[in-house]
Amino acid sequence: MIGRLVEDYKREYRESGGDFDNRIIGYGLIGLAILAVNAVVVTLGQDALGVSDSVMFLLIIIVGVSLPFIMWYPLRKVGL
Repeated sequence: MIGRLVEDYKREYRESGGDFDNRIIGYGLIGLAILAVNAVVVTLGQDALGVSDSVMFLLIIIVGVSLPFIMWYPLRKVGL
């Protein structure tokens, strides 16, 4: 499955001549998703799990770094 997604990405990149059409809505959705997921992480992490501030900071960094990579390709496939 991952290999097929990578091949789709390569094909789309070759067909576009290396110039993707970047639209602002995709970046806005990624930013809102990061904000929403971080709000859930902070709320659940501190209230329900009782984790320390340093662990909370680490979780926020992990979400902030990984979520754009996870969301970018699906958003490109739907045209955002």
